[in-house]
Amino acid sequence: MSTAPRQTPMMEQYFKVKAQHPDALIFYRMGEFYEMFGQDAVTGAKLLDIALTSRDRNKENAVPMCGVPFHSWQNYADRLTKAGHKVVLCEQMEDPKLAKGLVKREVVRVITPGTQLSENLLQEKQPQYLAAWICQGEAMALSLADLTTGEWEYAQGGVKELLEMMQRYRPVEVIHPDEGTAAAYAEQLKLITGGIYKKPHLQGVAPADFDPERARKILLQHFGTRSLDAYGLEHKPLAAAAAGGLLAYLQQTQHDLLCHLTNLKEAPRQGLMQLDEATIRNLELFEPLQTSLEDHSLIRFLDHTHTPMGGRMLLKWLQNPLTSKTKLEERQNCVQGLLNQPHQTQDLRLELKAVNDLERITAKIAMPVGGLSDLVKLQRGLAPLESLRENLGKLQDTHLQSAFADFDPLTDLKDLLTANLDDNPNLKPGEGGFIRPGVSTELDQKRDLLKNGKQHLSNLAEKEKQATGINSLKISYNKVFGYYLEVSNANRHLVPDYFIRKQTIANGERYITPDLKDLEEDILSAQEDAIALEQVILTRLLAAVRQGIPQIQSTARRIALLDVYASLAHLAQAGNYCRPQLQDQAPYNLEIIRGRHPVIEGLFPDDPFVPNNCALSQEGAYISVITGPNMGGKSTYMRQAALICLLAQIGSYVPAASAQLPIFDRIFTRVGAADNLAKGQSTFMVEMNEAAAILAGATEKSLVILDEIGRGTSTFDGISLAWAILEYLHKTRCLTLFATHYHELILLEDELSGVKNERVELDEAGDKIVFLRKVARGRAEKSYGIQVASLAGLPFEVILRAKQLLAELERAEEGLKHKRRERLSQAANQQITFAPLEAPWIEELRQFDLNRSTPLQAMEFLFHLKEQVR
Repeated sequence: MSTAPRQTPMMEQYFKVKAQHPDALIFYRMGEFYEMFGQDAVTGAKLLDIALTSRDRNKENAVPMCGVPFHSWQNYADRLTKAGHKVVLCEQMEDPKLAKGLVKREVVRVITPGTQLSENLLQEKQPQYLAAWICQGEAMALSLADLTTGEWEYAQGGVKELLEMMQRYRPVEVIHPDEGTAAAYAEQLKLITGGIYKKPHLQGVAPADFDPERARKILLQHFGTRSLDAYGLEHKPLAAAAAGGLLAYLQQTQHDLLCHLTNLKEAPRQGLMQLDEATIRNLELFEPLQTSLEDHSLIRFLDHTHTPMGGRMLLKWLQNPLTSKTKLEERQNCVQGLLNQPHQTQDLRLELKAVNDLERITAKIAMPVGGLSDLVKLQRGLAPLESLRENLGKLQDTHLQSAFADFDPLTDLKDLLTANLDDNPNLKPGEGGFIRPGVSTELDQKRDLLKNGKQHLSNLAEKEKQATGINSLKISYNKVFGYYLEVSNANRHLVPDYFIRKQTIANGERYITPDLKDLEEDILSAQEDAIALEQVILTRLLAAVRQGIPQIQSTARRIALLDVYASLAHLAQAGNYCRPQLQDQAPYNLEIIRGRHPVIEGLFPDDPFVPNNCALSQEGAYISVITGPNMGGKSTYMRQAALICLLAQIGSYVPAASAQLPIFDRIFTRVGAADNLAKGQSTFMVEMNEAAAILAGATEKSLVILDEIGRGTSTFDGISLAWAILEYLHKTRCLTLFATHYHELILLEDELSGVKNERVELDEAGDKIVFLRKVARGRAEKSYGIQVASLAGLPFEVILRAKQLLAELERAEEGLKHKRRERLSQAANQQITFAPLEAPWIEELRQFDLNRSTPLQAMEFLFHLKEQVR
């Protein structure tokens, strides 16, 4: 019976660490390398393209092994993290030369997709959110933190609402109790974040980490408080469990106190426009629909910030549009104040370019990974702040003066760093040379010995010559004895008693003295001592800066705010944008004069964009049915209206000559069609799901954009569905732009008050058409599909045959057209009477969980409802 070979003590130590982190790759420090063993080595060598060898290679059960240099470990860890792996740093905790027996090693950090701090992987204007959620029945709590900046929020509410929040914030990693409904929703998140969005890394953790009592204790200990009232969590145990679970995970992976995570607050949800995944996708707010056009998103053209902090704040504004007229007008006033003083604004923008990313620098300083280079970056980033404050004081605008009255240039912190750090610090690890002269008398003495050691030896030799009268005495050095005094045989009688003989040579004797030995030790240890002293001063300096982290974070937020305002002012000035007039009371009226699409206009600056007016009013026509050919500009017209409204609700000026806009609670879009094979849904099913969400959520305060609804099924089904949807929206009284190729729908203008027809104009000359990109009142009489197909390059014989078939079909259709329109008109006068909201089966329908029902259960429930409504 064979037995497994006995492991060495070092390998036993390694396998203990591996057993604690079975799902991670272990970087195990051995001298100058981080080694990987076993399957970790096989995986790591393949991904990193490095040599795979083995430990005890001549033995039958040799262990695979590979390694990376410790001084460049970050680059290798980045590649593994980017590939979706967790990396564990197991560090030597003592000098191997001084260790008795096995070197002590400990895990000092676990790097995961949501906790990595590498500048190589971080996108400077993108946050890196780690999310934690927990479910209890139909309630869900969510906590989000960005370890790279210290931002930390929580929310508690319904599942649908918080899933939408997750879609907006797009965390890179999501942790959840590895059981129950939270795990099930994690699988759902995989589906809803498909397509062009990168799926988050999902990590199940021990359910005990989310235990409400344990989470509460962790939070209280972290904040050093007796209650959670200050954070709004004292009576929200589910939200506290999410926040505490997230904090526990960070403590376990970072092995740190996380002193920059101090500003936990409830994520604002009241006063915000909710954005669902379809609207985010269809309006291309953060990523384009075509992944090959990665820069063609709204944020790409909107962002003119000069600091990473400002870029991240602007992104968050776009993720969370406001519905408060007061707050929006505050933002507008500040943008206008900067527009009115262009020279001062330009000076401020130039100064902002010199400000480093204070948020992320501070986050690194707060953690063990922070060091000298981060302090130097902080010092340089603080340098322009005093001038920034002076220029802010020159702004003659009361709104700006109020917004930045408490701007702190952190002068004391800058002076502290300047007083301690050298003007040209040496940043090479382990070499020293970064502390300013005069900071430490002891350090200055060590440096003096390093610089003037020979002179000190010469001075000592001269002193001994004077004391002994040995004029030929000299100090020399060798590796065996170190420094020594050499006396010729002729002068041996002058040697005093305190000279200690070390060696006899042919021409004389070699001696040492206590003073020489002390000086020798000082000189030989000066380099090491100086480096150690600088490290002590650096540690003290890091601790002092950590004390000021809340002040740095506050100033960083003020800088980000200024940067966003200045960016929006620059956008307004460069793009000739106007300040929209906002309305928050019904009846709602939307009027855009000469509106433009901000992205398309930016993509083709040399091709003048054709502007269009857009008007909807609950006092008149609040639904526009838009007809016209493909490529005529219908989708652009509708999207630009939605984007103009969205820009207005982050406080921005908008691309138009003038705009009067309602403050919308939601913007709903249904644009384009695509299968969702992951969910087993066809194009039509996706279309109907999105339409159902719009009809369920739209209110009279909503803006609805519908493009070609119903085209995923047969013509008559599509017309019927589109007609019924328009009737439903008409009852809701939401402002609606509805593009269609179903010309039958133009009858609604005559049947329903509040509906108007609009068309995209074109020039037609024989078989040729020219798109004018203009939208006007009226109806398009045909779709021009064959002409568009000709423009697309279909073969001539195909176009010719299509025209022949079209002529035959139109003749056959002509006789039926009049009867069909009569029937549609009659159907319009016999609109469906919807069930009263108090009908008893309504509540049953709300309670029925379709997602957790089998097809048979769903069918049985449908028959049950049918009996109820007879």
